[in-house]
Amino acid sequence: MMNEASERVQSLTLHPPLGTPDYDAWIRQESFIAFLKENAAADQLVLFASAPPHLFVHGVVLPQDSLTEDPVPDLLNWHCDPWTSWGISYSIGADADASLDHPLHSSGSQILERGEQIVFLRSFEGRTENPTYVELLQKLTHSFGLHFVPERSAYCRFNRSGDIEDIIRIIELPQATYGEFRVVQIDRRVFDEYLAITRSVYVCLFDSTRYTSGHFSGWNDQTLEHVEDKAAQLYFDMGRVATDASYVRGFQLITSPMSIQELIRRFHDGDEESEYATFIAFDFKHDRIAECSCDPKELANYFVRSELPFELSPVFFSADVLARYKADTEKYKVTDRSITCRGGWHLEHYDVNDVGQVHSYLIDLGRLPYKEQLYWKACNEVPKGPISRRSYESHFLGEWYSDDDPLRDLRDLLRELERDRVPWWTLRADDLMDKAHYPLTEGADEWAREIGALDKLLNEGFDSKRLRARAESLGRVIQPQWRSLKLIEETLQGLGHPPEEASRIVAPFRELSDLRSTTTAAHATGREAKAKRAKLLKKHGTFQEHYRYLCKASRDSLLRLGTIL
Repeated sequence: MMNEASERVQSLTLHPPLGTPDYDAWIRQESFIAFLKENAAADQLVLFASAPPHLFVHGVVLPQDSLTEDPVPDLLNWHCDPWTSWGISYSIGADADASLDHPLHSSGSQILERGEQIVFLRSFEGRTENPTYVELLQKLTHSFGLHFVPERSAYCRFNRSGDIEDIIRIIELPQATYGEFRVVQIDRRVFDEYLAITRSVYVCLFDSTRYTSGHFSGWNDQTLEHVEDKAAQLYFDMGRVATDASYVRGFQLITSPMSIQELIRRFHDGDEESEYATFIAFDFKHDRIAECSCDPKELANYFVRSELPFELSPVFFSADVLARYKADTEKYKVTDRSITCRGGWHLEHYDVNDVGQVHSYLIDLGRLPYKEQLYWKACNEVPKGPISRRSYESHFLGEWYSDDDPLRDLRDLLRELERDRVPWWTLRADDLMDKAHYPLTEGADEWAREIGALDKLLNEGFDSKRLRARAESLGRVIQPQWRSLKLIEETLQGLGHPPEEASRIVAPFRELSDLRSTTTAAHATGREAKAKRAKLLKKHGTFQEHYRYLCKASRDSLLRLGTIL
């Protein structure tokens, strides 16, 4: 897929009709020189470009102290390309020896030999797809946590919001006449960081040749010109044959405008200047509910005398604040007390109080990206009750919290079963433990989603194949269509337990399975689903209390089942 930078490169190879004023401007290389100047200041820096036979751009990173007082004559002698890589040299005879050859060992420039190549082109006919491919300097990709993602044709990482961002893009297009058009470009901010931290300068090598096939017979009558644009750090030789053809061949020096101090600030504070939202919080130091900033500089702790609110001042939110995180389990990991965004941020503490409000602390909210703070601010509420007893005992009394938590206890038991490798149950996917949560709102859809997640975690873990074999070994006659829950009942009866007891043990698992099949989003408006919801709400009061009951009953049945099997 083309983008602005690659489209600019491709436009350089498209020449106007012969004999027109536009063709004469094209031969004068005006657009190419303009491209080089724009590229040096662009947000996406072209590291490599190849569009045979008209265009070649390549580059080398040099230590800043390797540039001599007058590097121009030496650097203009460059003759290297990305096909050159590491190699092995050896000699035989009395002075036999072997050594590794540096990619730039025969670059034609003594200065370039001290540098490092960024882009490598490699080819292997054993690759069924794309036998020719691009590799990048590992020092660059590893240092900045970049990974090649084939479907994006880019070296990528997660940004602070947990989204994948392309840092180095590879654009490849077939050319009908001369082979492949290929461009490699990098996010300039990342490249500036690399140049700053390695105290390096980037040498952009280029060769632009312009002519029309069939109307050019060679360079015999060329005129030569040497150009030095020190403001643009651009140096090249230009050859031209009347109005028919021309070439420019030279180099450009590109430096990072970033100081080491700015680099350290960016790594420490992130790419954006720190911004902080304000929240309605319980400022218990002053016994008031007030609008408080989550800026760490505007908060105090117990060890500093100050009139500022405590950093542990609680902030309360509607339960809906968790919905976006629970809905995207690929991007977010939600535990009972924390939320982690992949590759991005981490909310160290949150909890839910007795009236169903989510709460966190000002200091933890201040560690979120500003955009994330604004999302939480939109769900901010005045406190309708105190923080949870668990948070109070853990964070203010420094005590272990030991109240019962049926979902936590069920998870712990399932982890034991997985650890002990029982033959009749297995964890189907590692992330299923993190996908099961209490429903926090009165919304039927949220409850239905959590029922589905719990069913996947628990019931889909039963091994029908092994349960079938166990039941048959006990002399039970098994029907082919029977699934795991029926097979558990048959196994229990085969072990001498009455049908009523077997049915009672399996009852919580069966209720969970039945609820999932009738209350998922696809069936949530059905008459049967509404009737079931009304019945369980009448019995348990809230969706959360029903879910807690189901977790406890399932754990009790699992313990009994484990003892028997």
